[in-house]
Amino acid sequence: MGHWEVLGASALVLSLIVAGIKRKSIATFIKDFKDLSGLAKALLTYRINASRNRTVLVALHDGVVEHPSRTCILYQDERYTYAEVEAESNRVSRWGYQHLKLVETFLDVMAELLPDLQQLQVKVWVLGDTPNGHVLPDRVSTMDTSQVSGNPLPPDQLPKVTPQDISSLIFTSGTTGLPKAVQVPHRTSMMAYQVWNIIGGLWPDDVLYVCLPLYHSSGLINGVLSAINAGCTIALAPKFSASRFWDDVHKHKATVFLYIGELCRYLLAQPEKANDGQYDHTLRMAYGNGLGSDIWEEFRRRFNIQRIVEWYTATEASGGFINTDGKVGSVGRYSWLAEKLAGNCVIVECDFATAQPVRGADGRCIPVPRGEVGLLLFKQDKLNKFLGYRGAAKQTENKLVRNVRKPGDLYFNSGDLMMFGVDGYVYFKDRLGDTFRWKGENVSTTEVSNAMSRLPAVMECNVYGVEVPGCEGRAGMAAIVLQDGEAFDPKQLYDHAINHLPDYACPKFIRIMSEMDITTTFKHKKRALVSQGFNPGEIADRLYVADKAKATYAAMDANLLDTIGRGAYKL
Repeated sequence: MGHWEVLGASALVLSLIVAGIKRKSIATFIKDFKDLSGLAKALLTYRINASRNRTVLVALHDGVVEHPSRTCILYQDERYTYAEVEAESNRVSRWGYQHLKLVETFLDVMAELLPDLQQLQVKVWVLGDTPNGHVLPDRVSTMDTSQVSGNPLPPDQLPKVTPQDISSLIFTSGTTGLPKAVQVPHRTSMMAYQVWNIIGGLWPDDVLYVCLPLYHSSGLINGVLSAINAGCTIALAPKFSASRFWDDVHKHKATVFLYIGELCRYLLAQPEKANDGQYDHTLRMAYGNGLGSDIWEEFRRRFNIQRIVEWYTATEASGGFINTDGKVGSVGRYSWLAEKLAGNCVIVECDFATAQPVRGADGRCIPVPRGEVGLLLFKQDKLNKFLGYRGAAKQTENKLVRNVRKPGDLYFNSGDLMMFGVDGYVYFKDRLGDTFRWKGENVSTTEVSNAMSRLPAVMECNVYGVEVPGCEGRAGMAAIVLQDGEAFDPKQLYDHAINHLPDYACPKFIRIMSEMDITTTFKHKKRALVSQGFNPGEIADRLYVADKAKATYAAMDANLLDTIGRGAYKL
C-alpha cells in the first residue's frame, strides 16, 4: 500500500471514529472498536495460516511434534495422547488407502441408514470393538487396523490438501425440512478456531467437554477440531446425559464445555444437588448457541459458570456473530462501526408466506432499520462463500439471493429472523419457517416459547402454528412437557399466557406431552406436530383449547372439535 493510500485509509478511519463518537457514547464506541480489532486480528491470523496451507491435519501433526505425550482425548476411563491419536489416524489412512474409500458410521444410526446405503451400493465398515450385545448387520465388516503401521503414509501417497478443499459433508439438522449435506472445506475449522481466539481462546491446559454428536458442526468443528488446533484436551461423552453431565465435568476436570439447543434447559430441569456449581477446578466457560434468555441467568448462577459465550451461525452459513461480553439474550454485536467498515450482512423485509425477501420498486431488497425484525442475509465474497449442498443444484440456488443492494451482488439466505438492536447487539428472533401469521400478525415461536417457559411448572415448550378450518393463517399451539411432579393447571397457564403475551400470540391450543421430540442437536422438531394438528381422536396426548369466556384452557373433545370445524368457536 502506497503513502497516499495509507493516508486516505487513515483519514477514512478517523472520520468514522469522529462520526461514531458523535452518534453514541465513547464507552460504547471503544467496545465496538475492541470487537472489530479482535475480529481483524483473527482474520489476519486466518489469512496467514491459509497462505501456508495450514489445515487441522497440519495442526494435529504439529501437536504431536510439540507435545506428543499430552492427552488429546479422554473417553470414559480411556486416555489417548496426541501421538497415539495421530498413529491411529495413520493406521486408518493406510488401511483405507489399501482397501477402499472409507465410509464411517455409528451403530446407533447405522441400522436406519443401512438399507439406503446398500441400495446405493455403499460399503460400510466399523472401526473399533463392537459393544457388548451388538451384532453387526449383514454386509457390514469390521475394520481391523491392529496389524497396520501407525507411521505416516509416504508423501507420494498423500494428496495435497489445501484449506479450500472439502473436508467433510455435514448434514443440516432438519428442524424445518429434510436434512441436506453441506460441503464443508478445511478452512471452516481453521476459522472456527480463530473465532475462539476472539473470546480469549482455548488454552493448552484446557479440557473441553464435548457431549454433542460429532457428525454435527458444533461438536466436530467448534469442539474436536478447534481443540486440536489449540493443542488442548478433549473429553468426549458417548452421548448427552443430563443426569451424568456434571459427573463427567468433575471426573475430567473440564474447564470449558459446549452446549446447543435445549441442552441447558435439560440440565436445569434436573433435581438440584448440594454440590451444584461446586468444583475442585476452574470451570471458566460455556460456549454454544440456543441458550434461552428466560433461563440464561439462572443457568449461570446455579452451575457457577464464570462466562457464557453465545454465538450464531449455521453449518452452511458464510458469516456469524459472537457475544463476547455476556449480554443476556444476544448472539453478538454488529455495531454501526462494523456495519460501515465490514458491511458483510443485512437484515431485509421478507414475505412470511414465501420465505423470500420483499423487493422495492427498483427491484432491490428493502433493509429494515435497527430495532426491527427481518430476514438476515450474508454477503458472498472470496473469504465468506457458501459452497452449496451436495446433491441437486436447486437446493443450493434456493439459499442464494441476488441483486440485494446493487446489480450483480450475491447473498446467502440464512432463513432466520434477526434484529440488529439500536444498542449494537444482535438478537435471534425465530426461524423464518417456524414463524406464522395469525389475524394479520406475525407470531414468533421462539418468543412465545420463552414466555410460556417462564411458568415454573413448564419444563419445556415447543410452539408452532396449526391450520384451523375457515380461519386465515395459523393458530398457535404449544406442546408442553411439565416439570416432574407438576400437575397441569389450565387456568394458571391461561392467566400466564395472557399476562405475558399479546392476544394474537397466546397459544390457542395446548398439547401436554411426556417428552419432547427433538433432533440429535437438541432442537425441537415441529413438522410432525404441525401435521397432527389438534384432533383428540388421533392424538393420545391431552389436548386443550383456549376458552376466552371462562378464561381458561378447556379439554378438547369430539364436540369441541366439531364446533371449531364449523367455525362456531371463537379463538
